[in-house]
Amino acid sequence: MLGLPSMVVLMLLATPLSGMATNVEFSSKTSEQNSTAHFVLIHGAGHGAWCWYEVVTILEKAGYKATALDCLSAGIDNTNPDNVTSAEQYSKPLIDFLTNVTDKVILVGHSLGGNPISYAMEVYPEKVSKSVFVSALMQVNGSDISDPNSTFSKLNARNSEHNNYSVIYANGLQAQPTSFVVDKSLVSNLYYNESPPSVTTLAKTLLKATPFQAAFDPFNLTSSRFGSVRRFYIKAGKDNCIPVSLQQEFIDRNPVEKVFTIEESDHSPFFSHPRQLVRYLEIIAKL
Repeated sequence: MLGLPSMVVLMLLATPLSGMATNVEFSSKTSEQNSTAHFVLIHGAGHGAWCWYEVVTILEKAGYKATALDCLSAGIDNTNPDNVTSAEQYSKPLIDFLTNVTDKVILVGHSLGGNPISYAMEVYPEKVSKSVFVSALMQVNGSDISDPNSTFSKLNARNSEHNNYSVIYANGLQAQPTSFVVDKSLVSNLYYNESPPSVTTLAKTLLKATPFQAAFDPFNLTSSRFGSVRRFYIKAGKDNCIPVSLQQEFIDRNPVEKVFTIEESDHSPFFSHPRQLVRYLEIIAKL
């Protein structure tokens, strides 16, 4: 009988996975590229670059350039999440990448990944042609968590009410929380309710704690920088983590250029509907 690690390896070998690393980058092997668009993909809480493997593969086969990054402490990055103390620090791999990139990119952020891409849009608006929020946090001014009436605060209250996450106090209960981790017994229904069961099996072995300040550290967003980048939103119709009503509230409070919906998708369209997600990314690239 195969043990769990062996099963995970076999599942990975059975998928169209072209590579997995802290920075997963593919260049087109087709004879004729369909587009020069470069997508940079940022994961949500607990996840890493690994979760985009199918989307990156499809994009690469279609002739696009795609790079999936691990935020600091996520994926295979070995940084202790309890030592990451700001949104700026959590976003550093993305900022470092943009510092060195020579082409303008399309940023794609999923869930909590909306925070790093928003921060990056403020730092390097001239390097971002468009941004795509995939069932993601989309703050108005970067300090939405400080406003008890913000959509961000409503989502946080909902997660607390349902005990979706456990908070870690690495510096003692009298200090600020340092990280949080999803209850793995809930992930099938919370993240992957429309995805193949094998996704839950894989994710349970790979999900990690997330720095608390990645979600709760306020940062500044301005209309002249963050607001100058074209924004799009892709809603997930069967999302149990960020319900459609809250996704729509993010959009209503901070309107985007165009909204797309994957009606049958759970919180993780890169697993449940990767081809439809890529179709929408292609449309956005050509707008």
